[in-house]
Amino acid sequence: MMQEEGLANVHARHARLGAATRAAARQLGFELFSRSPANGVTALLPPAGVDASAIVKRLRELHGITIAGGQDHMKGKMIRVGHMGSYDLSDIYVVMGAIEECVNALGHKAGGAIEAARSGWESVS
Repeated sequence: MMQEEGLANVHARHARLGAATRAAARQLGFELFSRSPANGVTALLPPAGVDASAIVKRLRELHGITIAGGQDHMKGKMIRVGHMGSYDLSDIYVVMGAIEECVNALGHKAGGAIEAARSGWESVS
């Protein structure tokens, strides 16, 4: 896949996927854990009052989506969303749409993740 797409295009796609994920997450009230996030994975702090472990569990059990939670002292306090490899924008729509459902079900009213993801994607050339 990388040979067909070309390395420069792979890097550009990962940059766009990262931007899409971060834009959608911010729209839902998440904060970025890193001041300089990578384009392969985004670490997020959930909105106040929302347990990160509950998001991870609900995503897995209800939506069939696996993401990582925090480790050690960050367990229950962060989620990590991967977006490297064969992912494309539709995958980000699915994951962030499901995260939107989760945070709403867990008591934090938020919306607009898909539109924000598209805007984030389009913001990177």
